[in-house]
Amino acid sequence: PEIEQYAKTLGIQEKCIFVGAVHNRDIIRGYFTLSDLFLFPSSFDTNGIVVREAAACGLASMLIAGSCAAEGITDGRNGILCEENAESAAKAMRFACKNPQVLREIGMHAMQEIYISWETAVRAAYDRYAEIDALHRAGAYKERRVPLDSVYGTLAELIKEFNRWRSLPTRKKEKADAQKGDALDE
Repeated sequence: PEIEQYAKTLGIQEKCIFVGAVHNRDIIRGYFTLSDLFLFPSSFDTNGIVVREAAACGLASMLIAGSCAAEGITDGRNGILCEENAESAAKAMRFACKNPQVLREIGMHAMQEIYISWETAVRAAYDRYAEIDALHRAGAYKERRVPLDSVYGTLAELIKEFNRWRSLPTRKKEKADAQKGDALDE
């Protein structure tokens, strides 16, 4: 509400669409594919999924240089980086507006270089937790007094969720469809 009020104060409310929280992946994909640039000028957010979702749609992101969200981003290659100030952000957006073809190329590089599938991300997390578990069992963490019960409880829940996700009927159908496609390609 505060941002909507601010847009009214600036007289730009007619040029802004405030959709609220969107959970439908098809609608989110639609927004990304209709956009020219994803602005994520946050120095407080983690390396979140939204930048990867934009990349999956071939959409370049503008991020704060040195932020967690900008991890893995090379300015002008697979994203646009700016400093954490209005002047730098405005300069980056002017560049984007004046260079739509370059922006599309950056989006394509983002798709090829920073996008990772959900399955790949879950597999990497799963493997990392297995590595941590093995280190713990080998005694690597004996010196530390860390309440690992909650960590292991969370790990067990993640593993259960991962296994549940892999066995979903739609997941099985997607896998079967992909295998059919591979067979047709041969």
